[in-house]
Amino acid sequence: MTVAYNFDFSASTWLSISKVLLRWRGSVWKAVMSELIFWFTLYTVLNIGLRRFLNDHQTENFKAIRIQLNDCLPRIPLSLLLGFFVNVVFSRWSEIFRKIGFIDNLALIIATVIEGTNEETRLLKRRIIRYAVLSQSLVFRDISLEVRKRFPDGESIVIAGLMTEHECTLIESKLSRNQKYWIPIQWAMELIWKARKAGKICNDVIAYQLIEKLREFRTDLQMLCCFDWVPVPLAYPQIVFLGVRCYFLITIIARQTVGDEFVLPWMTVIELVLLLGWVKVAETLLNPLGTDDDDFECNYVIDRNLSLGLEIADGSQMPSPNDMDIFWTMAAPIPLDNAFFRKKIDPYMGSVADVDVNSMEKQSEEETDALRLRNPGLRQRGGSRQASQVADLTTVPEDSEVSEIDVASLSSTIPFVSYLNDKFIDGVDYNSKNQ
Repeated sequence: MTVAYNFDFSASTWLSISKVLLRWRGSVWKAVMSELIFWFTLYTVLNIGLRRFLNDHQTENFKAIRIQLNDCLPRIPLSLLLGFFVNVVFSRWSEIFRKIGFIDNLALIIATVIEGTNEETRLLKRRIIRYAVLSQSLVFRDISLEVRKRFPDGESIVIAGLMTEHECTLIESKLSRNQKYWIPIQWAMELIWKARKAGKICNDVIAYQLIEKLREFRTDLQMLCCFDWVPVPLAYPQIVFLGVRCYFLITIIARQTVGDEFVLPWMTVIELVLLLGWVKVAETLLNPLGTDDDDFECNYVIDRNLSLGLEIADGSQMPSPNDMDIFWTMAAPIPLDNAFFRKKIDPYMGSVADVDVNSMEKQSEEETDALRLRNPGLRQRGGSRQASQVADLTTVPEDSEVSEIDVASLSSTIPFVSYLNDKFIDGVDYNSKNQ
């Protein structure tokens, strides 16, 4: 039931943003609509009652209560509560998705390390895949309502083809106080070891690695059970949900208008949509294995794992080892499709990788030489930058009204100029020069 909208954001334009904002399924409008209507109904009923049944004295008392409640509203730290709560549930939501269990890696390893193409080997590979998906289905049907509706009992799983009648009998006849998710995993591990003994797996290390991959798949399923078993402490969502609802019940009085005309508090409505939408996001993320629009597609994961896993286990035809690629003789190969119509991009290289330091130094030396030609009093050695600063400070244009510059006075005011005067200026009498 995941709502996909990434294609609408192929380009960040007003049109794409409008498409996303106008969606209904999984939207904030759908999430807050019922509570928004409820709040507006209470607000309108109270407003009508105030106008019809209160006298002037009672109206003044109500205004005093309204002002007091409106002043107290900022004391409820909704932003703080919602910020921390959404962060907690989003981290939990992300971790659950990472543990959902995709069979691709396990199936690829099974198809690669178990050697053989005969019917017996093919059946062995497919049974390992099917047992892994069967274990996943048994877990999902206990933590996801959608999967439970699909597989209410063992017979429905047999009808779906995830296990045989005999396997169902073995699982149901096993007397245990615990859940039986581990049984199909144990069958799969035993099949791997039998394949090793039969020589279908070349050595014990590879067999162990394959069992380890299967163990990781089972560990992810166990973590899903743990997430379902230990939710976020109940008091935390209670505080957040109660705080938001109390806030907006108080606004029915605190934001009430008392006068001759009915005025809809648009800013309060916008606040209601934003904060209620925020808390609805947290409610949706709290249990991603539920029945909301944005919850995980557990049934699809089961179908995909079974279909893709069996397809990979059967293998695919290998290409000829003698087929050379078209880039065989190219020194710097690049894809040839639409080679002349690609968009210009910045290459993957450092920002100063193309800078020629030698040319920069040469240019700096040329600028220094030009400065020395304009200011012959500068010594022919380093410090061109400092000398240029002194030249700019002490050189007076011919048409300037200033006739002389007292370098000693300037040096006493600016220590840096004093230092440069002693170090770089070779006895130039600026007073006589400018006169």
